[in-house]
Amino acid sequence: MRIRKLFLKVHLYSGLICFWYLIALGTSSLNFNHHFSFMESKPVQEEWARTINLTDNFRDDLVLSETLRDSLSLIGWPLPWETWHDSTGLFHFTLQHPGKKYIVDYTFTDKVARVQELPRGIWHIFNAMHGIGRVPNSHFMSIWQWYTRITVVLIVFSVFLGIYLWYTGNRDKKTGLYVLMVSALISLGWMLQLYFYG
Repeated sequence: MRIRKLFLKVHLYSGLICFWYLIALGTSSLNFNHHFSFMESKPVQEEWARTINLTDNFRDDLVLSETLRDSLSLIGWPLPWETWHDSTGLFHFTLQHPGKKYIVDYTFTDKVARVQELPRGIWHIFNAMHGIGRVPNSHFMSIWQWYTRITVVLIVFSVFLGIYLWYTGNRDKKTGLYVLMVSALISLGWMLQLYFYG
């Protein structure tokens, strides 16, 4: 009986630990499949500039983008398809992370980086938390990455622990068994449908 109480507490507190991740997962899944108008962000652009002393001797544009990102104390990934040099010597690149998008223009002549900052909205952040890993220069997202891994392990463990608690309890096992079998068959059927028909 003591071990059952321990399992019940583990099952309960695992659910509480996983609560926020499941909310983020469910909300982002809803946003992936249904683009509601209230989920569309209306960013308010901000612009600022900073002097950064760099020389034009980088081996490639990605390294230059990352150097500028670190010098500007920004977080996110440089987008290679939005990176170029123009004929006037201006270097342009776009940087993106779950919460914001940055458009950076740097000129080697006056050593000034001009940044346009575009917030991406709360729903983009929920989408990113669906399964994102590490974000460059972001300490929080590294913690979130480990939290998601721990949460997935706890969810799987809690499912089997919940089945064990149901099976060893005094509840109606016949009804529970039917519910378990039907839900398993429906889930398997959906997976087979996706596999064979898309």
